[in-house]
Amino acid sequence: MLSASGTLPQFDPEIPWTGQVASRSKEFEQGQWEAKAAASAIIRTMTAIMVSGVAAEVAATRT
Repeated sequence: MLSASGTLPQFDPEIPWTGQVASRSKEFEQGQWEAKAAASAIIRTMTAIMVSGVAAEVAATRT
């Protein structure tokens, strides 16, 4: 709501309200950040699964 009202700069004047910052705030406003958060969570999960598999394989070959 604050972004849509155009009043964000008055709440934190130290933020450089450039075109890039404004575009990113519009993405957040429109909810486009959810896909990136979901993708990051999937990547973290897959990485953890792969690392666990490698660790299990290494442990199995040492015994």
